[in-house]
Amino acid sequence: MTRPEWQRIADDIAAKIESGEYPNGARLPRFPDLQAHYGVGLKTIQTALIALQYVGLVQRPRGKGFYAVWPAERPTSTPPAEGQESGPAGT
Repeated sequence: MTRPEWQRIADDIAAKIESGEYPNGARLPRFPDLQAHYGVGLKTIQTALIALQYVGLVQRPRGKGFYAVWPAERPTSTPPAEGQESGPAGT
């Protein structure tokens, strides 16, 4: 069974982020540019980028486009170790 096009695109963009082609904090190309590059529709590009946002490889400040996040600023889902506080020290 073949993978969906959005997933192949997401994997390609993720590889570019992880390799440094899109360095941490870099704005990703705009939707029309990505559509032209991959030869797909807007919905496919949106789905790929939302999937990358879900796993923490891109951030999307409201109205500002999508930005690469690798590796330092990636959110973690690991809870603090037992006995450690999750907030800033002294709070």
